[in-house]
Amino acid sequence: MAVAVEFGAGLALTLGLFRVAWLILATSMADNYGADDAKAALGWRVDNSVALLSSGEDYFVRATWTTRSERQRSVLFRPAKDNELVFDESAPARAANVLLARAERPTIGDLRSIARWIDLQSSRGYYKRAAAIVAAMEAQIEPNSSLQPAFDAGRRSPVPARYVLEHPSVNLRDSYLSTAKAFAQLSLISDPSQQGALVLLSDIAARMGDRRRSVALLRLAGGRSLRGVIAHTRLIDFQVSQADYLGAIATADALQRLGGKIRYILGEFLTSAAIDARSYSALSEFLVEGPQWRHSLFARLSDYQDADSGLRLLTELAKKRNALHAADLAPVLQLLTKQGRTAEAYLAWIQFIPESKKSKARLLFDGGFTEDPSNIPFEWNVMEFPRGSIGFLEEPSSGGQRAMRIEFVGARYPRLSAHQYLSLSSGRYRLKMEARADSLRAARGVVWRISCRGERERVLAETEALRGSMPWRDLYVDFEMPTAGCDFPVLRLALSAKVAPELVANGTAFFRNLQLVRRPGPSVDSSLASPSRIDVTGGSHLRTAD
Repeated sequence: MAVAVEFGAGLALTLGLFRVAWLILATSMADNYGADDAKAALGWRVDNSVALLSSGEDYFVRATWTTRSERQRSVLFRPAKDNELVFDESAPARAANVLLARAERPTIGDLRSIARWIDLQSSRGYYKRAAAIVAAMEAQIEPNSSLQPAFDAGRRSPVPARYVLEHPSVNLRDSYLSTAKAFAQLSLISDPSQQGALVLLSDIAARMGDRRRSVALLRLAGGRSLRGVIAHTRLIDFQVSQADYLGAIATADALQRLGGKIRYILGEFLTSAAIDARSYSALSEFLVEGPQWRHSLFARLSDYQDADSGLRLLTELAKKRNALHAADLAPVLQLLTKQGRTAEAYLAWIQFIPESKKSKARLLFDGGFTEDPSNIPFEWNVMEFPRGSIGFLEEPSSGGQRAMRIEFVGARYPRLSAHQYLSLSSGRYRLKMEARADSLRAARGVVWRISCRGERERVLAETEALRGSMPWRDLYVDFEMPTAGCDFPVLRLALSAKVAPELVANGTAFFRNLQLVRRPGPSVDSSLASPSRIDVTGGSHLRTAD
């Protein structure tokens, strides 16, 4: 008997717990199903499904949903107190209740809510006209009459579902802006550090036509923090519209410190300032201050294949007695040479070269390697390569002399880039230097070549190949410059090879005191003469150039 009672009590308790669990689950599922029904009824597009409309103290919710025939339907609801709708339980009404919180009146201090509210009142200002049309239909009055309540509170029934005509041309009413302004001001009072509130107030002032106050508020917002990108970019927009290019460039300069994607966008803006004839003068004035993006600006102009704008900027800077740096000159002069305008590049280099370098601008520039590589075409151009290194350094026990050092560490097919363009007239010349090698293993050694540029390289001269180990020794080679067809030849360091497998090297080579001198004697056009003979010091032989 006791066992039966105990069994019955346990069963009753189990059934009770099961019933409670089922009720909880059913309630949860009902809530979820209700939400799903609401989403389904409106197609669940939060940005288009509901909007807050206002007329004085009256607020309306516009709900939109897609019918089975794939047509958009719209209906207006009027919320009662406590954010509840006063209408029936139709699917659109339930959906509007679900979405009402997303379109409610903004909360003081919630800047996003205020901004969204302003957007609903301005960019979607046509909803106001839609409400007027629905009200006119209901009251059977002209659509142009003043806005009437869209619903009969006594009947407590919704306006019949109708297609709502939308009129984007409706202007934003001043009363809405005044309300938004009050919200933003109260937000600023509650937290004076809110930069966003100042931006909102600036936007409202601009919409109200008070441009001066709008700009003053933007400047104030920008002064709060550099990270307020919106304030600064809007200020740049205004400054450009007022032809205040120097101010716009200064604002962009401040924003450049943020880095990231904004830096790229501002780089595009500054590049356009260099290209535009109206603003490049202001830009050159700002560049005198040496902003950190100065060198990258010239590189960007080169990317745009706009050498003329680069030359114009360089000329403006030179007029202001501002020292031009190699990083300014190199991209512009390199682009000119790529475009086949080498003579222009050379004249620009002669014009803009600093005084400290002019004494080294002879037939060969800086053969003592006293200047760091600049990558200007008529100076030393040096580029590192995989499994090797190249650079200028001071040799121990050399009395302060500097040398070019090239090290190969099993380099295969190294693309050596140590060269400079030469400006030579026709005649006879001699290239001479000092060289040494340290365990340099290369199939045909390392050489210096002078060649004419063109579709096919035409070698005018080549030094004796350097390889193995040897102390400092003198090398020289004589060559003839033709009278035509060889403007601005190139002096280049290279691995000598006839087939690709020979382009492998290990070891180190050193060169110093490079000189190029004119030799006396009659000039012979080498394009017509027999192959030149190359004299090589350090050996008692002559060989004919290949």
